[in-house]
Amino acid sequence: MASNSDIELIHYASIALKAIYRDGFWYKKCGVIVTDIVPENQIQYDLLDTVDRAKHSKLMDVLDGLTDKFGRVKVKVATQGIDGVWQLKRDFKSPCYTTRISDLQSVFVK
Repeated sequence: MASNSDIELIHYASIALKAIYRDGFWYKKCGVIVTDIVPENQIQYDLLDTVDRAKHSKLMDVLDGLTDKFGRVKVKVATQGIDGVWQLKRDFKSPCYTTRISDLQSVFVK
């Protein structure tokens, strides 16, 4: 079932994480590829769907409005946590040559 609800997407991501997580192993960040994107007015509904889509839509409109007003750091879904202790490791991050002038390489010729 197609969805644009952060609540639903986070819910299923948590289920997937619980299914694959094993204590004692090291994990790395990975990407997600989203395919088969459809406009909201062309979603094919499921007869057995138990999610209240109207409620989610209203809630996501409010969350999006708050995020626009206060920023992404201030408004989160509760399952995202509140402590903010965990940070992405950036030891081997590439410089931003195309977006930050200070990261451009300097060449000196003698």
